[in-house]
Amino acid sequence: MRLSVATNFDPALVDALRGYPVVELFGKLREDAVGGGRAPYQLAPVSRSLLAAHVRHARAAGISFNYLLNASCLGNREITRAGQAEIEDLCGWLCGIGVETVTVSSPFLLRIVKTRRWCHDFAAKAVRVDPEASRRALAAFLDFSNPASPHLRYLQFLLLRSWCGLWGLLLHGTPEIHGYVAESLRGFPCRNRMQEIFREQGFDVSTELRFFLGITGILVLRKPEVDPCEASCRGARRGIIPAPS
Repeated sequence: MRLSVATNFDPALVDALRGYPVVELFGKLREDAVGGGRAPYQLAPVSRSLLAAHVRHARAAGISFNYLLNASCLGNREITRAGQAEIEDLCGWLCGIGVETVTVSSPFLLRIVKTRRWCHDFAAKAVRVDPEASRRALAAFLDFSNPASPHLRYLQFLLLRSWCGLWGLLLHGTPEIHGYVAESLRGFPCRNRMQEIFREQGFDVSTELRFFLGITGILVLRKPEVDPCEASCRGARRGIIPAPS
């Protein structure tokens, strides 16, 4: 059994957890570049220095720290240069103080965390998205993953760019407002690889429906029954998502 425990940032908590199978604490600052799953007023007013000290204390006790970047919506700030710079600065600082894991709720934010320059080791091993919370798991996604053929990928880009640009122009007066949709797909895995990732995480693709010339689709994933004890432990982790937390 491995436990993930919400922290109150009290050093006494770390000491009290010694002897229990706790592998990580999770929590976050009241305010940062991303936000979280709860309103800021519900969180403790923790300073950066206090968080850094808490992470060091936990690591000394053999407990890692999982920082939550699980806001349900970032208001599209994550697709702007300024917003991405703030996110990179935050993640670089988290890596520097010893945070080993982050939980995200946005595929685009996941891409930023896993591909940016500040700490490849942290990014490659630390991102944890949407742990299952029950014995049986069911998830449905609107899928924009890329086709395997580079020619079809380019066609998809042009169609999405035109379609999103049209609706941006009609609704907002500028074709750029939704342009990020097509651009973001450049960094996404191809459709076959996306389904491999789901299978690697223990999900079976039970239903796949394609729309708009196959560019978009709905994927329904099912996870076989898991051991109830293991499921309860994993369910204790906050996650998306859907994740990211």
